[in-house]
Amino acid sequence: MADREISDKLSSGEIVQMKIGGVDSDHLVVVASQLKAVADEVIVNADDIAVLGVKQGLQEGRLDTLETLALYEYSKVNGVSTTDNTYAPLNALSVISAEAGIYEFKFTLVYTYSTTNKSAYFRMSNDGGTTWVEVRREAKDSTDVMTGDFSYPHQHNGGDIDLIIEYKTESTGDTLNVMGSNIVIERKK
Repeated sequence: MADREISDKLSSGEIVQMKIGGVDSDHLVVVASQLKAVADEVIVNADDIAVLGVKQGLQEGRLDTLETLALYEYSKVNGVSTTDNTYAPLNALSVISAEAGIYEFKFTLVYTYSTTNKSAYFRMSNDGGTTWVEVRREAKDSTDVMTGDFSYPHQHNGGDIDLIIEYKTESTGDTLNVMGSNIVIERKK
């Protein structure tokens, strides 16, 4: 099919399905060279899909994954501190009814700890607090600005995602000052 014919069929709505970002089609696979040739006449983005006649795929629920594949959520907390040696919430991020797929979870920290020879404690959970991974770090000097970065892939079977970071001091009275805490959820496929 010639580029002009593809453009005409897309514009008229005759072609009702395409393969865009891995979403399968029964009628047409638009390859990069053909799409480039008609780019002046056809701009494909999330709003244009229905206009271009991809009605059947949307009605059948097969194209709603375009948005969920691009899932990127984050939570930032800055400028908090604790002097307690009991875990307390620091940061949390939830995604309700996340699609099944492979996600990357990221936890980052920037902090100071007032005392040397003792540790700042952090723990992270990806299941709402049922299980935890605990990390502790000892500052060499009380003025050291410490960082922590923990990321990993996760095969998610669908449903809610609940990420949590908690923090505490080794001894009551020490000061753990968190200048920044980030949690990121990103869907990879």
